[in-house]
Amino acid sequence: MQRKPTFGQRVSHVRVTDTAKPHFSRSDIPRIEQRAATRRARWCVSYVHCYAPNETAPCEVREAILLDISATGARVRSRSRAAYSKRIRIRVDRLGLNLSGRVIWQRGFDAGIEFD
Repeated sequence: MQRKPTFGQRVSHVRVTDTAKPHFSRSDIPRIEQRAATRRARWCVSYVHCYAPNETAPCEVREAILLDISATGARVRSRSRAAYSKRIRIRVDRLGLNLSGRVIWQRGFDAGIEFD
């Protein structure tokens, strides 16, 4: 009969089998991001003008924080999880920007924008 180990003693009779090895699938491997331009970190107040489908005038303006920016796009963080419309215009007074673009992705409070 085996003696039960007390607290702090190492159990030496436990074997690790092949089934204990982790299995990774191709989808578990992180994707390497390829950007058209290098992004620069920023922390600026910005205003995102959301457009309704088939409209030329913005229907809603939301305040957001510009987190990073490049020549081809930007990442913004909003105060709420509300979804942006597909077409937007971003205005950053501190940098003198007023650019239109489209929302490529949205996760939580962050959104990725590709400029026109």
